[in-house]
Amino acid sequence: MSDINKRIASGAGKFIRTTWLGHASALALLGGMALPAIAQETTPPPAAQEADTQEPATDELAVMSQVTVTAQRRAQSLGDVPISVNVVSGDTLAVQRISNLQDLSAFVPNLTVPERPGSTGASLRGLGTGGRNALFDQAVIVQVDGITSARSAQFTVPYFDVERVEVLRGAQGVLFGKNATAGAINIVTANPTDTFTGSVTAGYEFENQGYVMEGFVAGPLTETLGGRLAVKYERAGGFIEDRNLGEDAGEIDTIAARGTLQWRPNDRLNARFKIDVGEVDERGNNIEIAACTSNLARILSISPTEDCIMNRTSARSFMDEDNTRSAAFIANIDYEIGDHTFSSVSGYSQYEQSTARDLDVTPVEALNRYVDESYDQYYQEFRLISPADGRLTYILGVTGQFQNIELSDVTDLNVLGLPFGNLSPAPFSAASNRRSIQFADQSTASYSAFAHVTFNVTDSFRILGGARYTDETKEIDYVVTRALWGTNTPVVTPLDIDLTGQERSESNFDPQIGVQYDLTDRLMSYFTASIVHKGGGFNIDETDGRAIADTFTYQPEEAESYEAGLKWSGRGRYLNLAVFRTDFSDLQVASNDGTRTVVRNAAVARSEGVEVDGFWQLGDYITLAGGLAYTDATFLEYPGGSCTAAAAAAIAPTPCVADLSGNRLTFAPEWSGNLVADARFPVRDGLEATLGATLSYRSDQFAQENNDPTLAIDENTTVDLRAGLTTEDDRKSIRLVARNLFDETVPSFLFPFPRAPGSTVAISPRGRSVLLELSSKF
Repeated sequence: MSDINKRIASGAGKFIRTTWLGHASALALLGGMALPAIAQETTPPPAAQEADTQEPATDELAVMSQVTVTAQRRAQSLGDVPISVNVVSGDTLAVQRISNLQDLSAFVPNLTVPERPGSTGASLRGLGTGGRNALFDQAVIVQVDGITSARSAQFTVPYFDVERVEVLRGAQGVLFGKNATAGAINIVTANPTDTFTGSVTAGYEFENQGYVMEGFVAGPLTETLGGRLAVKYERAGGFIEDRNLGEDAGEIDTIAARGTLQWRPNDRLNARFKIDVGEVDERGNNIEIAACTSNLARILSISPTEDCIMNRTSARSFMDEDNTRSAAFIANIDYEIGDHTFSSVSGYSQYEQSTARDLDVTPVEALNRYVDESYDQYYQEFRLISPADGRLTYILGVTGQFQNIELSDVTDLNVLGLPFGNLSPAPFSAASNRRSIQFADQSTASYSAFAHVTFNVTDSFRILGGARYTDETKEIDYVVTRALWGTNTPVVTPLDIDLTGQERSESNFDPQIGVQYDLTDRLMSYFTASIVHKGGGFNIDETDGRAIADTFTYQPEEAESYEAGLKWSGRGRYLNLAVFRTDFSDLQVASNDGTRTVVRNAAVARSEGVEVDGFWQLGDYITLAGGLAYTDATFLEYPGGSCTAAAAAAIAPTPCVADLSGNRLTFAPEWSGNLVADARFPVRDGLEATLGATLSYRSDQFAQENNDPTLAIDENTTVDLRAGLTTEDDRKSIRLVARNLFDETVPSFLFPFPRAPGSTVAISPRGRSVLLELSSKF
């Protein structure tokens, strides 16, 4: 037995024997069925591919009961997929106005989307990717129409004109590729239809004076060629009142378009080509000061407009700007060779992003940052898919991915002459007054081969297995210099870093094994186990000009994951129960070694818990859906972590280092859940009323790894309501949608203000929104 197989077998045994999760797993598999396993999904045979060309079903239950995981191209009902999967249909996205990943997280327990300064990334089951390092690989893979999106800005507006979004919790390395240590989000956009159809929607948002217009047309162009064109324009009004500049921050303009052609010249060939373009302009970020102590209060004393309370107000020195332009081309080609299917997924995507940010969010120009970023990616995958009805079914594939990212980062720190008075000790030294200039150019080439096999031992018992081997090389040119504040003139003793021509390579083997057993025609059990790696890389989180060669690289991190579950399906009803444990080793963290903050492999962590979700059709008019998750995500080992601001101030100027072992992971609420109720009933001939409500809950969580109580995010509950009238054939509708009805004010991120212990900066999400929407279909 190989070392990897021994590790999986040993880990599975401990999981079952020694933990309450293991006992639940044993029950789920009736004791004797517990074997090491992998997470498995599959993809549609030609019949299912044909179904993909239809409009999303208006019956939500029909969508949820027949889930297609496009990464595997084999159709399976939701109750047959041995993974903890949460599915949101395109209709739900439209009706509830889900337009981004943060909105989606309210509908998926154990999905958290913290909005950090300058970046947004997802966490599943308490694990994501944090820290400022712009070159971090993401632990939650996002795929759009089969193309892996390594950067969040690649697809500017992926959540419009969508067929469905699938959230797969837990390691997904074999079929989604390297880095999917926490899970994957699979976005499937809509395809051309067999008959001519279209839709136009317009809405106005009253709270912040925003509006949205979107629509699509689709249908056959010839007997063998279909087309679809979707467009969207949206303005989200500003919601942070800036009392220094006299205008609202947080205004966002979004424009996007997607064109699709589908060519089916015969029964064997199905080719789909998509072009996706978009632009997002943001004026003023949603950062505000939430608490002040003496140093920060002294700065703010020159402007009485900052009240140091988190109340969606600010007093900044200039209005931030953020512009992102993106474009993507995707080709999906399926060709039947005998009873097999050969699939090709090809893609090119690129974006350019430019930002100017007032990071100190004060009336003085103390800390400003200007970043220009450009990115290009080529993606190619070939798959050979066996028939779905054989005793042995399999998917074989190879993948190539090539990326290039260029970053120019200028940070100005101006502290001389600020009104600190006679503070002692001085919070800053004269050497702090400087401009830091960084430039990075990184290229990545990744090649992998994978196989996924299912052996149907009997009609009710299946053994699963798979693996992916990945070889990856990263090359970088990285230059840092220090200049006088506000200029490019070098200081007398510049701290220059020249790390050009650096290269690192790694190879990873990610195996998966498992079993699946149908206890009855409606009840399925499974147990899965897998090992997945997230890539190492280069640290360009330059802190105060002290990045040096010996801390420039970090190694891969590893996730060893186990999951067991039960799935029950009935007419108009579905229930999923999953228990899980994932151990993370060599976790990539931004930690303090006593003199500086660096990215390194310093931590061991564990995430374990239980998830339950489902839906229930109550008669002809009412549908209930919901989910609940409990997660215990902690650092098992984490020496050399960053101290809280109070602890560091207590021993200053001595460097402060803390042991964070036992601390909770960031953005890992112990409890999360949601409940959705929708009703649709006739009110007169040809006219129906729709009513709906969504309740979403998150328990308290920490924004920093040191679990600083001043940087804890309180538990919060949000309520959404919606009501409307629609014609019986769904062609005309009017709808009122209220999000965050009670205007909960809970930060999405908190961090300490530099050199001012106890002072806190918050990122505030949007408050209540009330949208009136008109829609017409043809």
